[in-house]
Amino acid sequence: MLLFFKGGYFPRELHNRDDSNTWVRTSDWDGATVSMEPASRRPDQYADAVQNFGGTVDVSFFHPGGCAWRKIPHLLLALDREGEALSRQQRLSDNPSLASWGRVHPECHFDEDQVRRNGDWAP
Repeated sequence: MLLFFKGGYFPRELHNRDDSNTWVRTSDWDGATVSMEPASRRPDQYADAVQNFGGTVDVSFFHPGGCAWRKIPHLLLALDREGEALSRQQRLSDNPSLASWGRVHPECHFDEDQVRRNGDWAP
């Protein structure tokens, strides 16, 4: 599974043809250009797409026994920031946020500060 997210664009989730439950190091999408749809094309559906994508991240990276959130600090921070922006606009009912992941998954020992330190791209 590949997850793509950039604020202002609809999130994308791509899967290999042969789906497995292991951390695969090859991709059917190697070398392919993956297009992303601007949110401005369907603004009435964007907040729901971000919220649903937050659910995908939750299930994929915070499930019991997995707790693989350390592998995706950039994605988590970008999703948190977009969720905050949409919440301020009152367009999001369940904000995918760093605070909520830490609260909902105490078994994962989620460290919001670690995500903030490692999730920012260098200037």
